[in-house]
Amino acid sequence: GLEFRNMDTLFGAVMTTGSTVISNDPDADPRAGGRPEGHPPLNAFLGVPFFHGGEMVGMMGIANRAGGYDVAVVEELAPFLHTCASIIHGERVNAGRIAAEADLQRTAAELRAIHAQIADGIVTMNLNGVIVTANPAVERMFGAAAFEVKGLSVEHFISRPDRARWDALLREFVSGAESVVTFEVEALRGDKVTTFPLEVSLSHLQLNTENQVIAVLRDVTERKKVERLKNEFISTVSHELRTPLTSIKGSLGLLQGGTVGVLPEQAQQLVDIAHGNSERLGLLINDLLDIEKIESGGLRFKITSVPLIGLLQDAISANQGYAQRVNVHLVIADDLPDVAMLADRERVMQVLNNLLSNAVKFSAENGQVSVSARVVGVHVRVEVADQGCGIPEDFQSHVFEKFSQADASDTRSVGGTGLGLSISKVIVDRMQGEIGFHSRPGEGTTFHFDLPLAQSKQD
Repeated sequence: GLEFRNMDTLFGAVMTTGSTVISNDPDADPRAGGRPEGHPPLNAFLGVPFFHGGEMVGMMGIANRAGGYDVAVVEELAPFLHTCASIIHGERVNAGRIAAEADLQRTAAELRAIHAQIADGIVTMNLNGVIVTANPAVERMFGAAAFEVKGLSVEHFISRPDRARWDALLREFVSGAESVVTFEVEALRGDKVTTFPLEVSLSHLQLNTENQVIAVLRDVTERKKVERLKNEFISTVSHELRTPLTSIKGSLGLLQGGTVGVLPEQAQQLVDIAHGNSERLGLLINDLLDIEKIESGGLRFKITSVPLIGLLQDAISANQGYAQRVNVHLVIADDLPDVAMLADRERVMQVLNNLLSNAVKFSAENGQVSVSARVVGVHVRVEVADQGCGIPEDFQSHVFEKFSQADASDTRSVGGTGLGLSISKVIVDRMQGEIGFHSRPGEGTTFHFDLPLAQSKQD
């Protein structure tokens, strides 16, 4: 517990130089630097450092030997100094071990606390699905304490109809190369009667030489409930809104076309506005239905050989009316390649309609939207370019997200659901293609999508 702060002494000379100090006349030795008041007489002094592994771990100072000190005395003390060095090193190692154990215990306690508070069930199991460890969430989920589930198979908590599927999925994961696998099964509550949807994520765990599996178990009952409510809402939109909307849109179309006679100018303007908004509402409903199909896996494709030129001409024709109403010119390239692509024609038309309507929507009056195509390797690339305002750089990473618009304010100058590009990306991805864009603010935007050439399927 002693502290030495004055290094300008014989004692300090040993510590600062790491060398033996022999002084048989301390009063005349310039290294002595004086002694504090009350210090005992000092007739001779020997200070010897001792080392362990090249590091000075301590020193020994002795004084007032009759006849003083010499190298021979230092040599006689060598075994003693070596023992001191070993003792100090051992004490340091022991103190370090105690500190490390305390840190380990503290970390383990923190991990146990985190483990206990996690909402998901976490179990480790052997390669046969037998539980080795389980966290408290398992008790809340299955009504069984952790010590009660140890030694049981996870299959014990799976409903009977799904047990064979669980066993097959586990064996496939254990024998495969996948690092993480996620799937859903029907599980049993503690009463062994009530079932609930359980999402399972499996990952590999290696402890020393033993291979195990970590299973993260998530009760997705609430998520399924939300999905069911969403599907019910979509169903309501489909059946309760679509039918009257079709009738309203048809009636407005007849009025707009003059079937019942020429309308006064002000009435014609109101009918035009109402008809345009009914079309917009119809597009919104269609987009919502498509999103529901995508998320539920109900989006189906009929892949055939689709001639490129006819497809693009039809797309131009379908969007020509909208473009003329806002004074935007649609042009198609003269040098289109006479090829076909492997695609679902109806879905490709949906993508083209989204890209063309967006390009027209964001073009200035008397602007131009051009459609071109070329062969790139074993793909056909279709490009839709506008001369509009371009996409802000800070928004470009969000272009294909659902309900995203560069101007999401209530006062934005153009309408839209923010779903078209998200749907287009899913459609192109499902047809083994890619979609992207190039844009600079103020210089317009070019969207493109690549789909396989028809002959590439034969190759």
